[in-house]
Amino acid sequence: MAAITNYVEKLDSITLKEVQNFASKYYNQLVNKGVNVGELLDELVAELDIDVLYFDFNQPGAEGEAIHGIYLRSQDQSKRVHKIIINNNDSEKTQNFTLAHELFHHLLIEEKPAKLIKLLSDDKLMERAGDHFAACFLMNSKIFEVNHDFLNKNRPFEEVVMKLSDVFITPYESVVRRLYELNLLPDRNHYLLELREEELIIRREKFLGPTVLDASSQKNTFQPYINLLIKGLEEDKISYLNAIKRLNKVSLKKAQEIEQTYREELAEIEADD
Repeated sequence: MAAITNYVEKLDSITLKEVQNFASKYYNQLVNKGVNVGELLDELVAELDIDVLYFDFNQPGAEGEAIHGIYLRSQDQSKRVHKIIINNNDSEKTQNFTLAHELFHHLLIEEKPAKLIKLLSDDKLMERAGDHFAACFLMNSKIFEVNHDFLNKNRPFEEVVMKLSDVFITPYESVVRRLYELNLLPDRNHYLLELREEELIIRREKFLGPTVLDASSQKNTFQPYINLLIKGLEEDKISYLNAIKRLNKVSLKKAQEIEQTYREELAEIEADD
Protein backbone atom coordinates (compact mmCIF):
# COMPACT_ATOMS: atom_id res chain seq x y z
CA MET A 1 0.00 0.00 0.00
CA ALA A 2 1.24 3.47 -0.83
CA ALA A 3 1.76 6.33 1.59
CA ILE A 4 4.13 9.27 1.29
CA THR A 5 6.82 8.63 3.89
CA ASN A 6 10.05 10.36 4.83
CA TYR A 7 12.03 7.77 2.90
CA VAL A 8 15.18 9.90 2.56
CA GLU A 9 16.03 9.54 6.25
CA LYS A 10 15.02 5.89 6.51
CA LEU A 11 16.85 4.26 3.59
CA ASP A 12 20.62 3.96 3.64
CA SER A 13 22.71 5.43 0.82
CA ILE A 14 23.27 2.07 -0.90
CA THR A 15 19.54 1.28 -1.00
CA LEU A 16 18.71 4.81 -2.17
CA LYS A 17 21.16 4.46 -5.04
CA GLU A 18 19.80 1.07 -6.07
CA VAL A 19 16.23 2.39 -6.09
CA GLN A 20 17.32 5.44 -8.09
CA ASN A 21 19.01 3.22 -10.67
CA PHE A 22 15.93 0.99 -10.85
CA ALA A 23 13.68 4.01 -11.45
CA SER A 24 16.08 5.47 -14.02
CA LYS A 25 16.20 2.17 -15.91
CA TYR A 26 12.42 2.05 -16.34
CA TYR A 27 12.11 5.76 -16.98
CA ASN A 28 14.49 5.35 -19.93
CA GLN A 29 12.68 2.22 -21.13
CA LEU A 30 9.10 3.43 -20.84
CA VAL A 31 9.19 7.19 -21.28
CA ASN A 32 10.02 9.22 -24.37
CA LYS A 33 12.74 11.77 -23.74
CA GLY A 34 11.39 14.99 -22.23
CA VAL A 35 7.88 13.67 -21.61
CA ASN A 36 6.18 14.50 -18.30
CA VAL A 37 5.36 11.10 -16.78
CA GLY A 38 2.55 12.51 -14.65
CA GLU A 39 0.48 13.27 -17.73
CA LEU A 40 0.47 9.75 -19.17
CA LEU A 41 1.12 7.40 -16.26
CA ASP A 42 -2.19 5.55 -16.71
CA GLU A 43 -1.26 4.77 -20.31
CA LEU A 44 2.24 3.61 -19.41
CA VAL A 45 0.86 1.24 -16.79
CA ALA A 46 -1.83 -0.09 -19.13
CA GLU A 47 0.86 -1.01 -21.68
CA LEU A 48 2.30 -3.37 -19.05
CA ASP A 49 -1.00 -5.33 -18.97
CA ILE A 50 -2.07 -3.78 -15.68
CA ASP A 51 -5.66 -2.64 -15.16
CA VAL A 52 -5.96 0.55 -13.12
CA LEU A 53 -9.17 0.65 -11.10
CA TYR A 54 -10.49 3.30 -8.73
CA PHE A 55 -12.32 2.46 -5.51
CA ASP A 56 -13.70 4.42 -2.55
CA PHE A 57 -11.43 3.34 0.32
CA ASN A 58 -13.35 4.92 3.17
CA GLN A 59 -11.97 2.68 5.91
CA PRO A 60 -8.32 2.81 7.10
CA GLY A 61 -5.93 -0.12 6.71
CA ALA A 62 -4.90 -2.61 9.38
CA GLU A 63 -2.48 -0.13 10.99
CA GLY A 64 -4.99 2.70 11.01
CA GLU A 65 -3.44 4.54 8.04
CA ALA A 66 -5.35 5.69 5.00
CA ILE A 67 -5.27 3.27 2.06
CA HIS A 68 -4.03 5.02 -1.07
CA GLY A 69 -3.52 2.02 -3.32
CA ILE A 70 -3.12 -1.75 -3.61
CA TYR A 71 -1.33 -3.95 -6.14
CA LEU A 72 -3.11 -7.23 -6.97
CA ARG A 73 -1.15 -9.78 -8.96
CA SER A 74 -3.06 -12.04 -11.34
CA GLN A 75 -2.85 -15.78 -10.63
CA ASP A 76 -3.89 -16.57 -14.21
CA GLN A 77 -0.54 -16.94 -15.97
CA SER A 78 -2.21 -17.24 -19.38
CA LYS A 79 -3.79 -13.77 -19.19
CA ARG A 80 -1.41 -12.11 -16.72
CA VAL A 81 -3.68 -9.09 -16.28
CA HIS A 82 -2.67 -7.55 -12.96
CA LYS A 83 -4.54 -4.80 -11.16
CA ILE A 84 -3.68 -1.64 -9.29
CA ILE A 85 -6.53 -0.23 -7.23
CA ILE A 86 -6.30 3.49 -6.42
CA ASN A 87 -8.27 5.42 -3.80
CA ASN A 88 -10.89 7.38 -5.71
CA ASN A 89 -11.14 9.94 -2.88
CA ASP A 90 -7.53 11.10 -3.26
CA SER A 91 -6.39 14.06 -5.35
CA GLU A 92 -5.01 13.45 -8.83
CA LYS A 93 -1.54 14.29 -7.52
CA THR A 94 -1.72 11.67 -4.78
CA GLN A 95 -3.22 9.14 -7.19
CA ASN A 96 -0.28 9.66 -9.57
CA PHE A 97 2.23 9.13 -6.77
CA THR A 98 0.37 6.05 -5.58
CA LEU A 99 0.22 4.57 -9.08
CA ALA A 100 3.99 4.99 -9.50
CA HIS A 101 4.54 3.44 -6.05
CA GLU A 102 2.44 0.39 -6.91
CA LEU A 103 4.21 0.13 -10.26
CA PHE A 104 7.42 -0.35 -8.25
CA HIS A 105 5.93 -3.44 -6.57
CA HIS A 106 4.96 -4.84 -9.98
CA LEU A 107 8.38 -4.26 -11.55
CA LEU A 108 10.16 -5.67 -8.52
CA ILE A 109 8.27 -8.96 -8.86
CA GLU A 110 8.64 -9.04 -12.64
CA GLU A 111 12.34 -8.27 -12.80
CA LYS A 112 13.55 -9.74 -9.47
CA PRO A 113 16.63 -7.49 -9.04
CA ALA A 114 18.56 -9.64 -6.55
CA LYS A 115 20.62 -6.90 -4.91
CA LEU A 116 17.69 -4.56 -4.39
CA ILE A 117 15.42 -7.31 -3.04
CA LYS A 118 18.11 -8.35 -0.58
CA LEU A 119 18.44 -4.75 0.67
CA LEU A 120 14.68 -4.46 1.24
CA SER A 121 14.58 -6.82 4.18
CA ASP A 122 11.20 -5.85 5.64
CA ASP A 123 7.85 -4.39 4.62
CA LYS A 124 8.58 -0.90 5.94
CA LEU A 125 11.75 -0.62 3.90
CA MET A 126 9.85 -1.94 0.88
CA GLU A 127 7.20 0.78 1.25
CA ARG A 128 9.78 3.54 1.65
CA ALA A 129 11.64 2.23 -1.38
CA GLY A 130 8.34 2.35 -3.32
CA ASP A 131 7.94 6.00 -2.40
CA HIS A 132 11.49 6.81 -3.44
CA PHE A 133 10.96 4.99 -6.76
CA ALA A 134 7.75 6.99 -7.33
CA ALA A 135 9.57 10.27 -6.67
CA CYS A 136 12.47 9.38 -8.99
CA PHE A 137 10.18 8.06 -11.72
CA LEU A 138 7.70 10.96 -11.69
CA MET A 139 10.34 13.65 -11.12
CA ASN A 140 13.27 12.52 -13.24
CA SER A 141 16.25 14.46 -11.90
CA LYS A 142 17.25 16.11 -15.20
CA ILE A 143 13.74 17.19 -16.15
CA PHE A 144 13.00 18.24 -12.57
CA GLU A 145 16.12 20.41 -12.30
CA VAL A 146 15.39 22.13 -15.63
CA ASN A 147 11.90 23.05 -14.42
CA HIS A 148 13.23 24.13 -11.02
CA ASP A 149 15.82 26.43 -12.59
CA PHE A 150 13.20 27.95 -14.91
CA LEU A 151 10.67 28.57 -12.13
CA ASN A 152 13.11 29.68 -9.44
CA LYS A 153 13.43 33.25 -10.70
CA ASN A 154 12.10 36.28 -8.85
CA ARG A 155 9.36 34.44 -6.95
CA PRO A 156 8.98 33.15 -3.37
CA PHE A 157 10.40 29.63 -3.01
CA GLU A 158 7.12 28.25 -1.68
CA GLU A 159 5.54 29.32 -4.94
CA VAL A 160 8.26 27.41 -6.81
CA VAL A 161 7.32 24.27 -4.83
CA MET A 162 3.66 24.72 -5.67
CA LYS A 163 4.27 25.23 -9.37
CA LEU A 164 6.54 22.18 -9.51
CA SER A 165 3.78 20.17 -7.86
CA ASP A 166 1.35 21.29 -10.57
CA VAL A 167 3.80 20.65 -13.42
CA PHE A 168 4.67 17.10 -12.31
CA ILE A 169 1.16 16.37 -10.95
CA THR A 170 2.77 15.16 -7.73
CA PRO A 171 1.99 15.92 -4.04
CA TYR A 172 3.69 18.90 -2.41
CA GLU A 173 5.31 16.67 0.21
CA SER A 174 7.02 14.55 -2.42
CA VAL A 175 8.17 17.67 -4.30
CA VAL A 176 9.73 19.10 -1.13
CA ARG A 177 11.54 15.82 -0.44
CA ARG A 178 12.71 15.59 -4.04
CA LEU A 179 14.16 19.10 -3.76
CA TYR A 180 15.91 18.03 -0.58
CA GLU A 181 17.34 14.89 -2.21
CA LEU A 182 18.72 16.88 -5.14
CA ASN A 183 20.19 19.60 -2.90
CA LEU A 184 17.78 22.16 -4.33
CA LEU A 185 16.03 23.01 -1.05
CA PRO A 186 17.61 26.13 0.49
CA ASP A 187 18.47 25.93 4.20
CA ARG A 188 16.02 28.71 4.99
CA ASN A 189 13.20 26.58 3.51
CA HIS A 190 13.93 23.34 5.40
CA TYR A 191 10.85 24.06 7.54
CA LEU A 192 8.84 22.78 4.55
CA LEU A 193 10.05 19.25 5.36
CA GLU A 194 8.02 19.40 8.57
CA LEU A 195 4.73 20.31 6.90
CA ARG A 196 2.13 17.72 5.95
CA GLU A 197 0.29 17.68 2.62
CA GLU A 198 -2.85 19.25 4.11
CA GLU A 199 -0.83 22.17 5.49
CA LEU A 200 0.95 22.69 2.18
CA ILE A 201 -2.38 22.73 0.32
CA ILE A 202 -3.61 25.50 2.63
CA ARG A 203 -0.43 27.50 1.99
CA ARG A 204 -0.83 26.95 -1.76
CA GLU A 205 -4.37 28.33 -1.67
CA LYS A 206 -3.04 31.38 0.13
CA PHE A 207 -0.29 31.98 -2.45
CA LEU A 208 -1.89 30.94 -5.73
CA GLY A 209 -5.49 29.99 -5.02
CA PRO A 210 -6.94 26.43 -5.22
CA THR A 211 -6.37 23.95 -8.03
CA VAL A 212 -8.52 21.00 -9.11
CA LEU A 213 -5.37 18.84 -8.91
CA ASP A 214 -5.62 19.07 -5.10
CA ALA A 215 -9.30 18.10 -4.96
CA SER A 216 -10.70 14.59 -4.80
CA SER A 217 -10.46 13.43 -8.40
CA GLN A 218 -13.39 10.95 -8.41
CA LYS A 219 -12.15 9.29 -11.58
CA ASN A 220 -14.48 6.92 -13.35
CA THR A 221 -14.49 3.73 -11.27
CA PHE A 222 -15.80 1.76 -14.25
CA GLN A 223 -13.14 2.73 -16.79
CA PRO A 224 -11.97 -0.88 -17.39
CA TYR A 225 -15.60 -1.90 -18.05
CA ILE A 226 -15.98 1.02 -20.45
CA ASN A 227 -12.78 0.01 -22.24
CA LEU A 228 -14.14 -3.52 -22.58
CA LEU A 229 -17.35 -2.26 -24.15
CA ILE A 230 -15.47 -0.04 -26.60
CA LYS A 231 -13.23 -2.96 -27.55
CA GLY A 232 -16.33 -5.13 -28.08
CA LEU A 233 -17.71 -2.51 -30.46
CA GLU A 234 -14.47 -2.29 -32.41
CA GLU A 235 -14.37 -6.07 -32.79
CA ASP A 236 -18.08 -6.29 -33.72
CA LYS A 237 -18.81 -8.46 -30.69
CA ILE A 238 -21.63 -6.22 -29.44
CA SER A 239 -24.04 -3.88 -31.21
CA TYR A 240 -24.10 -0.09 -30.95
CA LEU A 241 -27.49 -0.19 -29.22
CA ASN A 242 -26.31 -2.77 -26.70
CA ALA A 243 -23.17 -0.73 -25.95
CA ILE A 244 -25.15 2.51 -25.57
CA LYS A 245 -27.60 0.82 -23.20
CA ARG A 246 -24.79 -0.50 -20.99
CA LEU A 247 -22.78 2.72 -21.08
CA ASN A 248 -25.80 4.76 -19.99
CA LYS A 249 -25.50 3.04 -16.61
CA VAL A 250 -21.86 3.97 -15.97
CA SER A 251 -20.86 6.86 -18.25
CA LEU A 252 -23.51 9.08 -19.80
CA LYS A 253 -20.87 11.14 -21.62
CA LYS A 254 -19.35 8.09 -23.33
CA ALA A 255 -22.81 6.75 -24.16
CA GLN A 256 -23.65 10.04 -25.89
CA GLU A 257 -20.37 9.93 -27.85
CA ILE A 258 -21.11 6.40 -29.07
CA GLU A 259 -24.71 7.33 -29.91
CA GLN A 260 -23.45 10.28 -32.00
CA THR A 261 -21.07 7.96 -33.89
CA TYR A 262 -23.95 5.52 -34.43
CA ARG A 263 -26.21 8.27 -35.82
CA GLU A 264 -23.44 9.49 -38.15
CA GLU A 265 -22.91 5.98 -39.53
CA LEU A 266 -26.66 5.56 -40.04
CA ALA A 267 -26.76 8.88 -41.90
CA GLU A 268 -23.94 7.74 -44.19
CA ILE A 269 -25.76 4.48 -44.97
CA GLU A 270 -28.99 6.35 -45.77
CA ALA A 271 -27.07 8.79 -47.98
CA ASP A 272 -25.54 5.91 -49.94
CA ASP A 273 -28.98 4.41 -50.50
